[in-house]
Amino acid sequence: MATWDVKGKVALVTGAGSASPGRKWRASAIFQQTDLCDWSQINALWEAALKTFGRVDLLVNGAGLYEPPFSDFLEPTRRVGIYKTFAVNTIAPIRLSQIAIEYWLRPENKGIEGNILWVASMAGYIHGLLTPFYYSSKAAVVSMCKSLGSLKRIAGIRNSAVCPGVVDTPIFHPPYSRERVQSDDLMLTVQELVDVAIKAIRDPQSATSTLTSRRASNTIMVDVRELTIPQAHARIKAGLFTAKELTSAFLERIKKLDKGGPNINSTLAMSTTVLAEAEALDRYFEQNGKLKGKLHGIPILVKDQADVKGLVSTYGSAVAKDNVADQDATIITKLKEAGALILGKTTMAEWATAWFSANGATNYTFTKNPYNLSHDVGASSGGSGAAVAANFAICAVGEDTGGSIRVPSSFCNLVGIRTTPGLVSRHGFCPLIKSQDAPGPMAKTVTDCALLLDCMAGFDPNDDYTVYAARSASLGLPKGGSYAANLDTEIIESARIGVVRQLFGEDTDPHSNAVNTVMESSMGKLKEAGTTFIDIHIDNLENYLDFGQIYLQTSRHDINTFLATKPHLPQDIASILPEKSEKSFLQMICSVAHGPENPLNDPTYAERLLQRDEFRRKINVLITTKNLDALVFPDVQVPPPRISDAAEERFIVDGVEDFPTNTFLASIARLPAISVPAGLTKDGLPVGIELVGLEYQEQHLLELAYGVESLVQARTCPPEPVDA
Repeated sequence: MATWDVKGKVALVTGAGSASPGRKWRASAIFQQTDLCDWSQINALWEAALKTFGRVDLLVNGAGLYEPPFSDFLEPTRRVGIYKTFAVNTIAPIRLSQIAIEYWLRPENKGIEGNILWVASMAGYIHGLLTPFYYSSKAAVVSMCKSLGSLKRIAGIRNSAVCPGVVDTPIFHPPYSRERVQSDDLMLTVQELVDVAIKAIRDPQSATSTLTSRRASNTIMVDVRELTIPQAHARIKAGLFTAKELTSAFLERIKKLDKGGPNINSTLAMSTTVLAEAEALDRYFEQNGKLKGKLHGIPILVKDQADVKGLVSTYGSAVAKDNVADQDATIITKLKEAGALILGKTTMAEWATAWFSANGATNYTFTKNPYNLSHDVGASSGGSGAAVAANFAICAVGEDTGGSIRVPSSFCNLVGIRTTPGLVSRHGFCPLIKSQDAPGPMAKTVTDCALLLDCMAGFDPNDDYTVYAARSASLGLPKGGSYAANLDTEIIESARIGVVRQLFGEDTDPHSNAVNTVMESSMGKLKEAGTTFIDIHIDNLENYLDFGQIYLQTSRHDINTFLATKPHLPQDIASILPEKSEKSFLQMICSVAHGPENPLNDPTYAERLLQRDEFRRKINVLITTKNLDALVFPDVQVPPPRISDAAEERFIVDGVEDFPTNTFLASIARLPAISVPAGLTKDGLPVGIELVGLEYQEQHLLELAYGVESLVQARTCPPEPVDA
């Protein structure tokens, strides 16, 4: 279990809870005093703490550090007020304090300023029943809500634990009713309680509104925003929601925000059987008392490049609008076996070959960036990126040939990993460059990416490239049996990272400067934690990245080989696309479609292959001789472009597309790479930091990325109207 380390902050724990074992975070000072209930005592403690430490950032009072076996941190999902001190007065053995600790450590709340905040104990926990319900006094909730966001001095609210049959006993202002609590009227889950509090901060008048209990309304409200795999599993086990309820919540959100409202346009064909599949998982859990697999009940979306049985696969092309898959791609089978619920398909660039998201299957409607609806999401896994960023699924499947996972991950503030080609089967995927294609996970956290990769990787006799997966397994990878086994910040703190300055844009360009500023800030935080950065230079890099590309030589052949398995579709991509298009963002795929039918017909093909292998050796030697853990640079030298940039041909230089991505390095060298959120520009646009390692080092890259994620803390939920 991870431990929160409150480095650089002063955290105090008082009361019975200070002695609780197994805490997930370490306090600066502990006061095991169980009778701390008098205002003068609290004042004295406060003054003593200030005299000793100079400040107090977090104070937890009471037994709130207790944690039942199935629990997981529950966290508020929206911004609330920012305070210098986040204090929780917990009297009953509940986890309200843990919620506050988690909130206090959230990335978006790192600019701490303001006053001490006391949040009273609101609930009692019935351990014997392992109930997901928490009992709250309406008066206590309203009193707490009224205090939030308006404190001008040290203030406190405390009332005793409230549960059925217990009389509410006031300690501080205001007076509370001494009537016995009626549990049927006053039940709230912790998440519901937090939602009430946050609503009250935004609208103080709402604190006096009627609080509707979950049981009284008989309505299950599942907040899916920023939900992770471990959190979803903890809440399913706790009975907070079922797999069917979780799936329904995502489907409703897609209907509201992807097909309506802001019309993100990230999804295509949707499953008509997924709710029944979720119901079957719920029955399994009820009958067996355990989850079916690592992805039990986890809603996932899949890039339209992969076949999902019973769903249309367009591959981004209008000619395949009626192409219903009769079998699952290998990794879809593996995900389903692990308990995943496939919600449907996501939009992609046409035949996976463009840097903008529009395609013929959607009549060239762009997919909007959840962080700014006038900006694009990148490609070709743009739909998967937008969908996960907008919380339409917990995670998604993408595919990366030249950067198609990493670019959308960068533009959508996500974690996305490109694996060594062959670690994950491509069977059932429409290819682009067979030797370079690499399906992989896209998620909001490194942990979710690692858990998804656990269920995707492996040998497949239908894809001979997966001998790499067999080789990886023979080396004992992943260590610990899971790519998530050793995620810890200590790895990045002792890492040596090579900075490829050649891949940073010019600071004289305002767009590149915005990216560079975010990158330098992120690397600065890592340096403070102990990471060593070494500037490196790769000789002849520009030529390797140019001449090492083989799209024009191989893609027509590889796509046509796949089309041969679909006799109802055109058998040559050259018959589908013109040699030139009036849409500049289709220039690359049109050129690819009319390349040689056989790569060997291109006189440069053999030399290109030799240079690609030479480049790979050069990168491997560089990393090894300099004892580096990875290379680092921005995924893309500019922030997410405007959708209008496509029509205005912003990235067309001398008639040729020149999109400033850095993702070709790992693709041409056929090495694993991962994109991690680095932060937002001043305009609120996401920037991704890319780490590249040696083949088979996916686990080490994930461990490094986990450190970046934990120390930089750049992932934030998109703003309204997507955060709705």
